[in-house]
Amino acid sequence: MSVLTYAETDVLPSRRLTRAIVDLERLRANVRAVRAWIGPNVMLMAVIKAGGYGHGAGPVARAALEAGARWLGVACVDEGLALRAEGITAPILVLGHSATAEAPAAIRGDLTLTVGTVTQCKALAAAAREMASPVRVHLKVDTGMGRFGILPDQIPLVAATLRSAPSIVVEGCFTHLARGEEDPSRATDAQLDRFEETLADLRRRGIDPPLLHAANSGATIIARQAHYAMVRTGLLIYGYRPDPAVAPQLPLSPVMELHSALVRVETLPGGARIGYGHTHTLTQPTRVGLVPIGYADGLPRALSGAGYLAVGGQRAPIIGRVSMDQCSLDLSQVPEAREGDPVCVMGSQGNAAIWADDLAVWSGTVSYEILCGISLRVPRQYR
Repeated sequence: MSVLTYAETDVLPSRRLTRAIVDLERLRANVRAVRAWIGPNVMLMAVIKAGGYGHGAGPVARAALEAGARWLGVACVDEGLALRAEGITAPILVLGHSATAEAPAAIRGDLTLTVGTVTQCKALAAAAREMASPVRVHLKVDTGMGRFGILPDQIPLVAATLRSAPSIVVEGCFTHLARGEEDPSRATDAQLDRFEETLADLRRRGIDPPLLHAANSGATIIARQAHYAMVRTGLLIYGYRPDPAVAPQLPLSPVMELHSALVRVETLPGGARIGYGHTHTLTQPTRVGLVPIGYADGLPRALSGAGYLAVGGQRAPIIGRVSMDQCSLDLSQVPEAREGDPVCVMGSQGNAAIWADDLAVWSGTVSYEILCGISLRVPRQYR
């Protein structure tokens, strides 16, 4: 069975009204803006996990590298191998856990793996010996995130394992900041202090990783002390800040727009009920528009009765429940709207602008989830 990939969606002959438009020049401009912000002595890793945050991993990776990114970051081995299959040769770091069974494919695919547990360190050493091939790794230290990563008190055992496994090449060491977007953040300073202490402990034990990194998108903006040799930027290169209220002199433009169209416009009588569960009742005759986009496309169900889409250059409220494949709009304030008129789900239209940050606020989530949630059945058009 063939599997649809992001890379294929821009060449499929789709005529679907609901579609995403990905502006790769905006992405390149965002990468260049981040590079200017961090300066010439700090490298940029473009985080391409989750299909490039829903934008399409292959096209985004190529555009980011063209604009000056040096590394790519993915969440799992499969994501890294998919980029290799598209001909991408840049260094790729698998940021998350990789299973022992994945090690041979990762080594053959020239991926750099993250070591986050003692058990994983031992398993990788055995896999490298069996394949008679070195494996490049970055050590991840849990300095206060409470997730994947080596705890500081495990360093003696990890260092001993690494010294006995010459097939493991320690290229780098990193940590992940839990509150990197906060200014000021004592938690970030505390994590960086623990990171420095761990690095000193590693060096005393004969392990000196040359490539250090700690800053995610939030810390790239706020915490210059966390930049080290490289920053890992995901959300920034897609045109958003982790905290929209934090706005340094960093020009960013959202890379993805999401559009659809009205497929039915009818005046329904007062008392008519809209959608599953009849959660919305019209109090008077109302022009109601139907849009072929729903939660299976990535429009959150939490927007039911709580969000807006743009029609005729202004925001129109979503009424009733967002269904799997469609949603309804109150067009009372857009009397000229007709079937076939364009609907802006994410982007700008006339006097109305709706972006992932807005959809996130209305649905009680974060812009990351909005972007990553746009499903593969929505065709991507690249420009």
